[in-house]
Amino acid sequence: MFHVPTKGRRDVNGLCGHLWAVLGARGSGDDGMSIKRTQAASKIQALWRGFLVRQTLLTAALNAWVIQCWWRNILHRQLLKRRLALLRIYVIEEEAAVRLQAWVRMWQCRRYFGQMCNALCVVQSLESRITFRNDDIFQVRYGVVSKQPEFHIEILSL
Repeated sequence: MFHVPTKGRRDVNGLCGHLWAVLGARGSGDDGMSIKRTQAASKIQALWRGFLVRQTLLTAALNAWVIQCWWRNILHRQLLKRRLALLRIYVIEEEAAVRLQAWVRMWQCRRYFGQMCNALCVVQSLESRITFRNDDIFQVRYGVVSKQPEFHIEILSL
């Protein structure tokens, strides 16, 4: 009977005007015309209510989307703050471990140096009485491990 547009407010207003124009042109006075007018008015009201419902749902969906985006943004910021706090704790712990290792190494070096100084003092005091054939006692042998293999080749001539 009538084409029912489904897009936008202009289409709804255009349909309402079209329905009233069609009904108004046929005349008024019959009971049949008043029934048609009532049906047209019901149709117009139904279209307008549908339009309002769609607008309300669209607004509600957009508002929900905005709230969801805002909440995701807050969660993302909280995650970044937690990561940053954990990273700071990790850096502090690593720096503390490095300092502790440096202190232990320095303590070991100082202790070894003190032991060597004490040994030299003992040897110097006894030097007048004891004569050593060589200085094997004070030679320190360090085993250095090289990263590359060493090859020793001996060529024997017959």
